[in-house]
Amino acid sequence: MLFLKKHYEKILLGTLLIIFIVLLIFQFLLWQQGQKIKIDGILEFTPPPPNYTSIDFEAQDSPFNVLANLAETPQWLKSEKRLASSVMYTDFMLPYPMAFCPYCRKMIPAVDFPPVNSDREGHCSLCRHVLKAPLRNKLNIVVDTDEDGIPDKEELALGMNPKDPNDAAADFDDDGFTNYEEFIAGTKIRDPKSRPPYHQKISVVNVSKTVLPITIKLIDFKGKDDKNLADVQIGIRDRRGREKSHYLKLGKAFNCTAGTFTVVDIIRQTETVTIRGTNTQTERDNSYVILQKRGSKDRIEAHLKSRVTEPREKIVLRLGSLKRNQEKEFYAGDSFELGTQMTGTEKYTIVASDAQKKTVDLKFEQDGKTYTISRQPQIAFIIEQKRAASQKQPPQQRNR
Repeated sequence: MLFLKKHYEKILLGTLLIIFIVLLIFQFLLWQQGQKIKIDGILEFTPPPPNYTSIDFEAQDSPFNVLANLAETPQWLKSEKRLASSVMYTDFMLPYPMAFCPYCRKMIPAVDFPPVNSDREGHCSLCRHVLKAPLRNKLNIVVDTDEDGIPDKEELALGMNPKDPNDAAADFDDDGFTNYEEFIAGTKIRDPKSRPPYHQKISVVNVSKTVLPITIKLIDFKGKDDKNLADVQIGIRDRRGREKSHYLKLGKAFNCTAGTFTVVDIIRQTETVTIRGTNTQTERDNSYVILQKRGSKDRIEAHLKSRVTEPREKIVLRLGSLKRNQEKEFYAGDSFELGTQMTGTEKYTIVASDAQKKTVDLKFEQDGKTYTISRQPQIAFIIEQKRAASQKQPPQQRNR
C-alpha cells in the first residue's frame, strides 16, 4: 500500500501511455482495413452488361455536343413582335436603340425622335414633350495618304502615286510649274501649253536706285563761260571703296564698276544763299555735270559733292518659271519674254515700280492687263488662299 501511495503518479502516467499506444494501434488497423475496401463496393458500382456500347460525347453527331449543334438547332428563340403595331420590341436580352430626352432627362426609345434631318416632330414617351429631328452631317473626308496637298482620288486620276509625296513638287510637263501648282490652278500637269500665266511665278527681289561710285569733286571753268574749256574733277571708287580722281573735259568718257559713262554736258549755275546766323547773302556755285551711260538714253545729273544715282529704279526680278529661278535686272519700260516654243511664249512690259513697297507693275501683252508683282509670287498667294479657305470650311456638309 505504501508503494502505491508513493508511486501513484508514475503508475497513472504509465496506464495513460498504454491506453494511448492501444488507441494508436487500433487507428492503424482501421486504416489498413480501409485500404482493403474496394471503391466499386463503396459506390455500389455494378459491371456493365455485355451489350453495353460506350458514348463519344465529343463526336459531331453526339446529341450531348451542344456547341457543335448550336448553329443548327439554336437554343435561343428569335425575338419577334408580340403585336403587329409594335415599333420597338425586345425579349429583355436583346436591347433596342435608346435615346436621351433633353427635357425629362430620361432614357426613351430612339423612335420617339423623328427621322434624321426631317421636318417632322416627335414626342417623348414619358414627358410627351415635342422632340425635334436630330441633325446629322455626312463626313466629307478627304484622304491624302502622302500629305502632299493632292487627295489620293485626284492623284490616281492624274496618274500620280498617292503614296509618293515628291511627285507633287515634280514638273511632269516641264512648263515651269509644279504638279501641285497646276493642280491648284486647275491646269493639266502633262500638257506644257496648259499652265497658269508666267506672271504668277515672277517675284520681286529688290527695287532701288543704283548709287554710282562717282563723286563730282570740282568743276573749274577757269574764269570763262566756255564749258568746252572747263575741267571736271571726278572721284571714282573701286570695288574696295578706294577713290581715285580723274580730270575730264566735255565729251570725254570714263570707266567705273557701274559701266562706261560720258560727260555730255556741263551746266554752270549759281544760287543765292543766306549765311547761317546772319542776314548776309552770298553766291554759291551750284554747277553740275550731265553724264550718260553707254547703251542707255538716260541723262544723269551729277551735282558737286553729292551722291550720284541712276535716274530710274533698278528692278531685280526672280523669274520663277525658269528652272534655276534666275534673277534678272530691268528698268521701267523694259520688255521681256518668258517661255519656249514647247510651252508657248509670253511678253511682258514693266510699267512702273515702287521702291518702298517693293512692287512692280507688269503689263501682260496677251490680255493687255497690268498685274502687280510683289516679293511673294502670285501662285504662292493663291495656294495660301486655297489652304486658308479649306481650313475655314467645316469638315462636314449638311446631308439633307
